[in-house]
Amino acid sequence: MSRFKYDWSRVALLFDECSNKEIAELMACAPSTVANARRLYVSGYQFKPIKTSHSAERPKVAYELYAAGTSFKEIAEQLDYVNGHCARTMVREYARENGLPYQARRKQSERPKAAYELYAAGTSFKEIAEQMGYSGADSARTLIRAYALKNGLPYKARRTSTSRPDKAYELYAAGTSFKEIAEQMGYSSADSAQVIIRSYARKNSLFYHPQHAAQVADGRMFYEMFTTADPPTTWQGLGEMAGYDDPEVVCDLARRYAHMNGLVWKASWVKFRTS
Repeated sequence: MSRFKYDWSRVALLFDECSNKEIAELMACAPSTVANARRLYVSGYQFKPIKTSHSAERPKVAYELYAAGTSFKEIAEQLDYVNGHCARTMVREYARENGLPYQARRKQSERPKAAYELYAAGTSFKEIAEQMGYSGADSARTLIRAYALKNGLPYKARRTSTSRPDKAYELYAAGTSFKEIAEQMGYSSADSAQVIIRSYARKNSLFYHPQHAAQVADGRMFYEMFTTADPPTTWQGLGEMAGYDDPEVVCDLARRYAHMNGLVWKASWVKFRTS
């Protein structure tokens, strides 16, 4: 009879909505006990109500709190239910069994509307999630998109939190210094910008070199000097002016600058390494 010491007639109401582990925590019993009761329930066994102060009073108190306007989350916290979802189920069933009024609250269904209004006002998904109690920006974005589609409202996908590293990398690739990137993108320091850009580059298999900004500047200088020199000069000569020993490095910097900016680059220029 030990398996019937809990009021499974009420607990069975949670089988469709809660896991064995959640119910076990609620009932302060082992998950295996819940699993056995669930199997009996699925097989068609009808649990009989057990009249104990614990089983009778808690749903009653929960309903009274609900009637007073207390949120299901707060009811769960006060009465030790697993979560607000379980508290709502117990309150609903208590009301049904005792012929009491119960009306599903509109708060949850109004959240997408309020979230959409925040989205339409330009609030970020992260901020919406924090304000509306969603688990994260992805959840907020999914619910807002669904609400917009359901109600025929405009919805335009936004760049997610990865847009900042993406934009930072674009600035880096263009030769912007880490200090300037930090100032433009709101990072705390040049070092933070460098760490984020390096991580983004590795994650996306993109070019990265800590001295890239300086190299871009030198590449621009070498390209412009080489293409405007009259008479033509060599990569070795340009390198010696700027302190570079290897003419191939000088040529490569100029070529990379040209490719990055869509400028003319002739394969024949490579041969002008030395005089």
